Amino acid sequence: MSVFTCFHAARGRQRKHYVSATTPCDVLETMLTLQRFAKKAGKFFVALLALVWASHNASAQRQVVQTPTHAVYLYGDMRSFKATLTTTPIELGLDIVRLTLESPTPDTLPAGLTLAFSHPIIDVQSNWHASMMFSRHLRITWQEGFYSSATHHAPLMIAHNANGDNKLTFACSDAVSPITTRMGVNEETSSLDCKIELFWRDRAPKKNYALDLRLDTRPKKFYQTLDDCRKWYETFYPPMPVPKVGRLPMYSSWYSFHKALNADTLLLQCKIAKEFGCDAVIIDDGWQTADARSIYEDCGDWEINPTMFPDFKQTVAEIHKLDMKVLLWYAVPFAGLRSRAAQTFKEKILYTDWGLRTHVLDPRFADVREYIIGRLEDGVRRYDLDGLKLDFVDMLRLPDLAATSAGGGRDFDSVEEATVKLMSDIRTRLETLKPDLMIEFRQAYISPAMRTSGNLFRAGDCANDALENRVRTTDIRLLSGGTAVHSDMLTWNANEPVEIAAEQILNVLFAVPQLSTRFEKIPTAHVQMIRYWMTFWRTHRDVLLNGDFQPQHPELNYPIVAAANKTKRIVALYADMVVDIDKDVPKTLIIVNASHRKGVVLELEAKLNGCTMEVLDCMGNLLRKEKRNFGKGVHRIDVPVSGVVQLTK
Repeated sequence: MSVFTCFHAARGRQRKHYVSATTPCDVLETMLTLQRFAKKAGKFFVALLALVWASHNASAQRQVVQTPTHAVYLYGDMRSFKATLTTTPIELGLDIVRLTLESPTPDTLPAGLTLAFSHPIIDVQSNWHASMMFSRHLRITWQEGFYSSATHHAPLMIAHNANGDNKLTFACSDAVSPITTRMGVNEETSSLDCKIELFWRDRAPKKNYALDLRLDTRPKKFYQTLDDCRKWYETFYPPMPVPKVGRLPMYSSWYSFHKALNADTLLLQCKIAKEFGCDAVIIDDGWQTADARSIYEDCGDWEINPTMFPDFKQTVAEIHKLDMKVLLWYAVPFAGLRSRAAQTFKEKILYTDWGLRTHVLDPRFADVREYIIGRLEDGVRRYDLDGLKLDFVDMLRLPDLAATSAGGGRDFDSVEEATVKLMSDIRTRLETLKPDLMIEFRQAYISPAMRTSGNLFRAGDCANDALENRVRTTDIRLLSGGTAVHSDMLTWNANEPVEIAAEQILNVLFAVPQLSTRFEKIPTAHVQMIRYWMTFWRTHRDVLLNGDFQPQHPELNYPIVAAANKTKRIVALYADMVVDIDKDVPKTLIIVNASHRKGVVLELEAKLNGCTMEVLDCMGNLLRKEKRNFGKGVHRIDVPVSGVVQLTK
């Protein structure tokens, strides 16, 4: 596609304009751009540009297919490929558009091939993508899109209103290839210009390619269309089963100690963590190096540091005696600058990260994959490990936008496809040693494709940040189904007021908590608080993890999150907002006050008579128990900060 750059005076920045106009919005934008250039550069330049444009369009291929709701355009230089677009209606408001590419011989996939369509901005106030975090505003067409691949989120976006109602959900079936998705406001037409840009990088030669584009405008809540997409993705990428312990609280050594870790301190923390209800420990970075100041230069050989762990197998055995499982940390693609692996594979690296002081190995080489798998196998077998925390998988990527090159001993052209093969083989090989193996992946490599090889998805690092932990775990849960979603490790200052420290736990109630504070250094009130909330979580985890998940207002960082089954509903309140309770009140209604202020306000659609009300503080002390009648309308209940009220019929 031809591109030229102009200076956008109103915003004082350079702006790229694509002049292969194939949709009404493209034509209009191009005409306006030419008009602006005509005033500045004169008619000769515009005439020359028009000739270039016409020449380009003569060779480019364009197609359009009409669904009941959208005209979907395909444009770009197809090279030797024959492209076909078809559409299949599933139900009213739900359609599948299929793109197929066929070439008589393997050819490099056409860079920048784009699917595009427009959607009117009617009652749309926000949008959703798995990587948006705190910026959920509507983008403009020329702003940066959202990248996805096997190791980065998912090719899916939603436009919704301030009530959480879906207006448009689109998703691509290919969760492996690098894809950029865009949903930008067209300033001239007040519509959303949506684009799926394919093959910008990692363009492995192929004879065939297929992609399904799912278009959903049904009147559902955004979390319902996301769950529908999750089920749809599972038909392409069957998820790895999760053992029971993978859905129970864990202790992690990382924030507690970083790399200053040894056998004695670890065992002490595990004993206390077990009393708090943790059923597994994740031994993080530090077991492989004696240098607490090192970055990652010692990674890659994966040998136990005998100074810190004189008998690591015995340490694992002692933890097993506590009835706790053990997961061990590995930085999957790293060959640190001081490692022997760096010398062995010096010609088989993707790039060097000098800041982290490590090479990133190239998984397109079979011997590289075999080496990585072999080291993991050796650890599981030798130390009787129950699982692995596999880190930095998202660094397996090409360092630039160059086309992928095969040869030189590589048996894959695509880094993404080689990574999927590596992770799949890790699971297959290690499950022969441990059938109930746990494999943790960290955000952002939590794509639908990664659910086939990992069964624990953890929020990205956000130490001490309860708000970010809530947003991250909620976003992950919306697309992860039965895969266990874990919080980032919980830590806080020992001098925090106990009710404020409790907010670290309350903000991740709907995920599996990972604790990582120095238990022996926290005050007695904090100990009591942890005991209470870990007991609360285990008592109600059937609803918290398996209930109908209903997060509200993603544009406001999910200030209310709820989950329910037929007999119980749990609502966590994270801001000063009214909790709406509909007519179908279950037998047990629990409201957690994580709003940082006293009191909760309910608005009942129907009266609620003859219920037992219990109010507890953040340490589980019962403050009040009484019979109450609630009429229809608004009611304020005095609940302390980080406390809870339970209404039982």
